[in-house]
Amino acid sequence: MTATHSSHHRPLIIALVLHSVLWLLLPSLLQPNANLDVVEGLTWGQEWQLGYDKHPLLAPWLTYAITLLSPGSNWPVFLLSQIAVITAFGAQYAVARNFVSREPALVSTLLLTMVPYYNYLTPEFNPNILQLAIWALIGYFGFRAINHNLIRDWILLGICGGLAMLTKYYSVVLLLAIACYFLTPAGRVHWKEKGLYIALASAVLVWLPNLIWLIDHDFSTIRYGAARGSGSEKELIDHLLNPLRFGISQLLVLIILLPTFFLLLRSGDRYPPAKGTRAAANRTYLTLLTFGPMVITLLISLGTGMKLRSMWGTPLFTFLPLWLMVFSGVVLSDGRIRKLMRVWMITSLFFASVFIAEMLIAPQFGKLKKRAHFPGEAMATELTEAWKERYPQPLNFVVGSIWIGGNMAYYSDQHPSILYDADNSRSPWVDNADLLAQGGLIIWNESMDGEKAQYQKLLKLYPEAQIQPTREYPWHLNSEREPVRIGWAILPPAHEDKVAAQRQQ
Repeated sequence: MTATHSSHHRPLIIALVLHSVLWLLLPSLLQPNANLDVVEGLTWGQEWQLGYDKHPLLAPWLTYAITLLSPGSNWPVFLLSQIAVITAFGAQYAVARNFVSREPALVSTLLLTMVPYYNYLTPEFNPNILQLAIWALIGYFGFRAINHNLIRDWILLGICGGLAMLTKYYSVVLLLAIACYFLTPAGRVHWKEKGLYIALASAVLVWLPNLIWLIDHDFSTIRYGAARGSGSEKELIDHLLNPLRFGISQLLVLIILLPTFFLLLRSGDRYPPAKGTRAAANRTYLTLLTFGPMVITLLISLGTGMKLRSMWGTPLFTFLPLWLMVFSGVVLSDGRIRKLMRVWMITSLFFASVFIAEMLIAPQFGKLKKRAHFPGEAMATELTEAWKERYPQPLNFVVGSIWIGGNMAYYSDQHPSILYDADNSRSPWVDNADLLAQGGLIIWNESMDGEKAQYQKLLKLYPEAQIQPTREYPWHLNSEREPVRIGWAILPPAHEDKVAAQRQQ
């Protein structure tokens, strides 16, 4: 493609910067409580395990590490999300520059900002958001490797492939899609060279610690993912309905991007595709990057009947705008770019307004986002102070649910280890002997259906526990709603029992 004659690269770059600044500031200023995946990630990450029952290690480790910038604050995690988004933008743009000139490459990146996975959903940092960066880097280094055949690019491709498996095992669909390239005539030549094998070895070495953990723990993480997708007993129709539902859910995510692109495409000249064997091979690679993971995902569901979660599609569209730009050959006139900028502004204002309404306006009418408006910091601070008033030693352990325990770990200045629902198989980092020796808190949400009854049974495991009066905490921005009622008990340190016995003697 020849270069476009427009000169809008500066406004396009500014728009991309503003996008990330907007989605850093909005949640930092308006969201009072961290989301479920964030507090859950921190409870895992602070234990520095090689794997966890729901996800591999990379996202939890990064979640905990970034919170060290300002423990108990929300903004570091929002920053981490935007780092992932910016990395994805940069890698996609770098690939785009091998196909199109600067402004079309920037346009393809700006189109990504119209996908909810890159804006409204980014405040909840989790493995899905991290995949945005990792998948884009795999696409970039893969492109460099197959075109330049430099050992460093093959190594970096392998490292990113290993990091992808440390992020989420769903990444295997991307790796399989790229593997398909090496079955094409242009890709088969790499089997005769050492670069591909170096990439495979690098990937395995990076993933190896978690792979060993996975084997040692009977593939618990994979079994968890399969269980989430299994649901109730499958029927034949599920093999059709489940992939169809997932496909429709992903098309809905593109409800702004696709019409915006066709607005650019509606009239005007087209560039002819670049000629040559290498150019055709690169287009094949781009097509596999763009559609391969989706096709493989749908085939898995079609074959197994697995129910697919819509959020699994978060990284699927990273290279879709670029593919549209390359295969349409659209010429970007000044008028078209101005239209795009107007649509981008309207889209940004729309998503920002929805977020602002959810955070500030909806709570006034009783419509809370129960995670974002949960009084986690007030609960964690008060219960931690109650512990400090009784004991000089730190609060090292809390028995609680993922949500209640996660908020304690996130917002308490003691950052205790969490024993999920008194189940050591889910929290192998907690040693029961240490818990009984050092003591801790047992906490449950009496406002949550069934949780009070569950913990009345669990308390029988800790006969020394001293049940305390229920405490109430108002929701953020809605004090009229029934407050959160927190039940809690103190598990005294073992030495306190000895002191009490000596006093009685």
